Amino acid sequence: MSSFSIQRAAREFISEFSTLKRLRDCSRIYLARQRTWSRCEHPLCWPCARLRAAALAADLRRLADDYPAKLTMTLSLQSTPEMSLRDAWDALDRRRDAFAGGRWLRARVDAWRWHTEVTMGPGGWHPHVAFLLVSRDELRAPEFALLRESMLDRWATLATNRGLLADPEHQHLDPILRTPGRAIGYLTKGPMALHDESRTAGRIFLDAALHHDAGAAADWIEIEEASAGRRWQGTGGAFRQRGTS
Repeated sequence: MSSFSIQRAAREFISEFSTLKRLRDCSRIYLARQRTWSRCEHPLCWPCARLRAAALAADLRRLADDYPAKLTMTLSLQSTPEMSLRDAWDALDRRRDAFAGGRWLRARVDAWRWHTEVTMGPGGWHPHVAFLLVSRDELRAPEFALLRESMLDRWATLATNRGLLADPEHQHLDPILRTPGRAIGYLTKGPMALHDESRTAGRIFLDAALHHDAGAAADWIEIEEASAGRRWQGTGGAFRQRGTS
């Protein structure tokens, strides 16, 4: 299917089913001075999310170039098929705020950027948060091992203190040794990106819009409603001081 056909099907689906006025109004107004159509820049807008991801990746690569140590980290909580996306997301956001807020993380790395990704699997909704962490200090093997242990132990403690589980198999901290641009591109791709290995918000949206999948449409509406008023991404440390797009 052509890109134009996808865009048209997406627009028709949003116009009929979306609960978000901002999405429905995207590209409705022609801006004569800019010679283009208005953009909503919402993370769940199919065309806007892809444009923003490219700009953000370029900006973040520029900022990260100043730091010799770059790491990726993925953190999640165990959810169940009975748990709504809103409840799972609320729990994740509260643990993320505790993890990245205050002085604890700033005492270990210089700057970071995080984004939330929402996927659906056999175990139900699986929102998780991915970080880019950077440090001016070189991290040799012993230092990295200590950092990894302290990061993942803190996440597990934040989960268990509230009666939640953080499955060790789903928590990752890895150094970026080669192709930092590719790693940063992954971290800034936004919720509408597609993966062969997971059912992302983007995949659910296309199934609903292109294939008229009623189950996918219901899942998409749940994503819209659960995301209302919520932050999808943020920065901390020196990145916040210098700013990102």
